[in-house]
Amino acid sequence: MNAWRVLRTIYSVAVLALEGFIAFLIGRTDAVSALTFSGRLDGFFALALALAFALGVIAVIFWQMTMKVTVTNTTGVQVLTSASIEVASTSDFDESGKFAVKSHLRKNVVAYTSKDATHFLGCTGGKGNTKANARVSARDESKISRDYVISVATIAAASDTALLLANLGGDWTSYTIFTLLLLGGSCFMLFLLWKFDGARYPSVNFTIGVALTALLGLVNFLYTDIYSPYTNREGVSLDAHVDKALLSSSTSSGTLPITLTFRNSSGSPVYVLGTSYSVVGRLTHLSNLPLSSAQTQAELALGEGYDSGVQIDGFCLLAAGQYVPSGSTVNAGQSTTTTRNVTLQLPLPYDEIIVYTAAITMRADRASLSGFASSAESSWDRPYPQAPKWVRSGSSPGVMFQQHQGSLTEASKLQAILRTPRQVKVWWVLANSSLKDPGGPYLKALISTKSQLNQETAPSSNESGTEGARYGLTKTSTGPFEFSVISLGLSNSNQ
Repeated sequence: MNAWRVLRTIYSVAVLALEGFIAFLIGRTDAVSALTFSGRLDGFFALALALAFALGVIAVIFWQMTMKVTVTNTTGVQVLTSASIEVASTSDFDESGKFAVKSHLRKNVVAYTSKDATHFLGCTGGKGNTKANARVSARDESKISRDYVISVATIAAASDTALLLANLGGDWTSYTIFTLLLLGGSCFMLFLLWKFDGARYPSVNFTIGVALTALLGLVNFLYTDIYSPYTNREGVSLDAHVDKALLSSSTSSGTLPITLTFRNSSGSPVYVLGTSYSVVGRLTHLSNLPLSSAQTQAELALGEGYDSGVQIDGFCLLAAGQYVPSGSTVNAGQSTTTTRNVTLQLPLPYDEIIVYTAAITMRADRASLSGFASSAESSWDRPYPQAPKWVRSGSSPGVMFQQHQGSLTEASKLQAILRTPRQVKVWWVLANSSLKDPGGPYLKALISTKSQLNQETAPSSNESGTEGARYGLTKTSTGPFEFSVISLGLSNSNQ
């Protein structure tokens, strides 16, 4: 083996070994993820590629080590269309076979059926004339190894191209540059195989094998990234129930037991990023006068329609809070129930008690969440964190809030390579109840890169929608759940 062939062999081995190592790193992580969250095939497909590249390394070495190249020269100028071609010696060539020789037109592969000491006989397939003393060569090689090397080199180039196409319009990371270099390396390997090793295309069987591999990769992509994410139903359901009040011995106060239920009705586990409940008292009076614009809006917001007989004077926030620990995981089909006791001074000026609930969740099979549960900060705690303007929009300037923030790690190692790390931040804002917004407290969430989490301007609907859909970010609001104070066993000063 000459020095140039040694260098080509070392280069090919290095390219395939690096491609295999990257595929192994991706596959190892994603295969473990697939054991936890069914429906992901990325890991197993990547491990199969890693094995294919490892076998490719062995095939390159075996092919080059066992390859034998036999060389002679033509005697003068030879016409390649003739049945007999004269050379210096045929002693090292097979009794029949093929040899390569270059004419003025192109490189020719000429087949021959027999030979004598200085002639190839029964020649076919040549065109043009050779130069004087043109180089004639034939090779004895492992065609299986050659075909396999061509196939895995093609698969490597195709895989790198697919990675770059998958990242179109996405983040430009150091891994993107690395993938681009890998693509250049695999393409240059194919060029070397074509230019110096005479490799054109593999046999029909190997071509079919490569096509089936590409088809498997396409099926994997369609199933993992299109079918599975969009056939798994998403969403949670929230419910609130208020039991009859427990009155004190002096009947000067009453305690309302409020039962709050969070149910994961989706087909995958979810992270609970934030929950909110608010208990509101409705102030009304009887009147025959037309409703004001604000009163009409309040009536319609409660789903009660227009009724000038009972006019809404306002709403009073009686209790509010969060009822599922932020950052906790709720598996598919599971539910959690919490009871909150609200103590009220009697008699009440309200005719109804209204309960609102809300929750923000994220699919746990899209990414893992870290540092979220322990990151709680409150606006009244030092060093007094500030919420962005778009979060506080519509609330009073000094409105109180709590916030959580955590890091996301992509469930797919492939996506982790292609994308800049994301973080998620959730705010629970303790806004007051009003005619315009009786529910009072609300939740806001944002998934973005760390540098953009605290931007003062609101993210565009397209930006927030795209990121939210990628991670299965869902906001669910329910209510109003209305209960008359009489049905709850509470006295009412208006009655």
